[in-house]
Amino acid sequence: MKALLTLIFIAASLTGQAQKHQIALSGGINNINSWDAEEPHFGLGSPYDSQLGYSVSLSYAYIFKNNISLSLRNSLTFLHFQADDWDVFRNENNEVVSADVKLFNQYYHASLGGGYLFQINDRYSINAEAGASMLFYYKQIGYSVGYPETRTERKLEWEEGYRSYGIFLAIDHNYRIYKSRKYSLHLTGSLRATHIFNYLPYINDFSRVLPELNIGIVIAFGNQQRNRF
Repeated sequence: MKALLTLIFIAASLTGQAQKHQIALSGGINNINSWDAEEPHFGLGSPYDSQLGYSVSLSYAYIFKNNISLSLRNSLTFLHFQADDWDVFRNENNEVVSADVKLFNQYYHASLGGGYLFQINDRYSINAEAGASMLFYYKQIGYSVGYPETRTERKLEWEEGYRSYGIFLAIDHNYRIYKSRKYSLHLTGSLRATHIFNYLPYINDFSRVLPELNIGIVIAFGNQQRNRF
């Protein structure tokens, strides 16, 4: 968050050189996947399958007059996994209990990228970008469905958490819904895919792809004269 505020402050001093500044708040769904359809999503030999997760994001973009864009995105990303009918523990009668087990991994996801803005018409634009990402794994919640007493929570500090790195490709669709002399408002829809190089800390060269679909709202300010987003 400090990095985002610092970048906004620096970019605000360059308004005369830039086409526009954008601040976006968005949220959406995700799903961690393997490039190999037959490989377990969570890890080799794992009983877990990937389910729909979600994310919330705050991002800043800086658009130059030549339509080149620079962006910084901060997200809280929640990945969801489930193992069906898994023998997880013994009850008070020492009987093995089978239940669906849910696992939620929580990440702070930061990305820095650049791209190009394609202005389709006065209201609609597409921004294609690519860049680098870092995911910091800081919390995990797990429980067996129907057995609330099995809920466990593990939280990691910055020094203890695991960091993954990757590259992303994204396409953002933007539609202007309001414009004044000082700012404009836009609806945005984003399709993003992040290739994570070191997804699991205990397996070398273990990569995954994280596709995300997000919708949100953007406030744009700066040069409003040329009707470009």
